[in-house]
Amino acid sequence: TLESIHATGIRFSYANQVNDNTYKSKVQDLRLAGNFTQDQFDIDTKTVFYIQRIQNGLVPFIINQQASTDVAIHIDQVAKTFAINKGKLLLSGIPFDFDVKVDTGKVNLRIDGDHIPLADLANKLAVKEVRTVSELKGSGTGSFHLALENQMKKDSYPKVNCTFSIDNGRLTEPTKGLTLSNIDLKGYYSTLQGKDKEELSIKNVSFQTISGPFSGKLDIRRFSKPSYRGSANGSVDLEVIHALFKLPKIEELSGRVKVNTNFHLETVFENEEAVVENVAVGEGGALG
Repeated sequence: TLESIHATGIRFSYANQVNDNTYKSKVQDLRLAGNFTQDQFDIDTKTVFYIQRIQNGLVPFIINQQASTDVAIHIDQVAKTFAINKGKLLLSGIPFDFDVKVDTGKVNLRIDGDHIPLADLANKLAVKEVRTVSELKGSGTGSFHLALENQMKKDSYPKVNCTFSIDNGRLTEPTKGLTLSNIDLKGYYSTLQGKDKEELSIKNVSFQTISGPFSGKLDIRRFSKPSYRGSANGSVDLEVIHALFKLPKIEELSGRVKVNTNFHLETVFENEEAVVENVAVGEGGALG
């Protein structure tokens, strides 16, 4: 009787050209244990995996992040369903709760993270190109809530509704003592309107550096050929930004930028390559 499975080095790659979604990961270690012969049974699973890419159209959401799960899967072979209740996901060491229900008709998924320390988000989820040498110190928290439903059809487009926020945040680069304070952000991601009507919206982002306050917003729509609209208003100290989020290929950056602008950018294809073009910009900015 089969009671356990252990596998390593499994590569998973899935690209759906109909809905323009891409998923790539590598399962580094997978362990399953349970009585696989009963009509109804639970499987204890432990999985360590590396997410190479999760992307919708030209908009990536997760790139090169380590992850693991430790869950019990309930399988009903008569009803042809399986479910994960109160599952635990670690994404780069940051904990999330999740639930999954799958039947012959559809998949439902929920992922929730509350009171996530902002310093963990900045240190652990930053892509390597902008990761700082010294670990950032900080306060404040973030939250993340995602609900997904997908019909079991080849041409089905996943319905995703996601909200996220950062409240009263503060980040400090310890070697220079440079600080970004009063960090607030609220946004959402939705595909409920269907393909080419997707939207990622940051309705309010604000923070303060030694140069003064800054606020802005950003909307990204139509992920297969993204359109970017937004605004930015305030003053930014470039040394602070570079110290906290190291800009690739730039060794040193200083000065102040004052901005008061609205912008509209569109993606066009030139020789099958995506290029972002400026459509409209209002007001302007100044270097100090």
